Amino acid sequence: MTSNRDSFIRDLILVDRDLKPLQARFEDLKREVRTFGPDLHTIAGLGAVTVSQACDSRPKGSVIELNLEAWQALPTARQAELISAGVVRSVMAFTAARAAAVRIEHFAGRQTAA
Repeated sequence: MTSNRDSFIRDLILVDRDLKPLQARFEDLKREVRTFGPDLHTIAGLGAVTVSQACDSRPKGSVIELNLEAWQALPTARQAELISAGVVRSVMAFTAARAAAVRIEHFAGRQTAA
């Protein structure tokens, strides 16, 4: 069982090491292609790259924000009054779900796959 696991870990480290330069080149190429402007760029028999229009951040509306310190300073009866009136409500907040992180550390010297 351990040798199978070690094999997967070894492969992951080696693939990551090989991918890093390709990922950097990939990002460099995308940065350059963005300068061509929004369009569909096709290479016959190979594929196509679509560049979409860039857009800046823009306001999409107002959001009411509660000053938590001021809220906590209100008498409990006033808080209850505002909740009853529907002015304030409490909703459950959740953290974002995420897959377990995998961090890869490379040691000095390049090893090849076994």
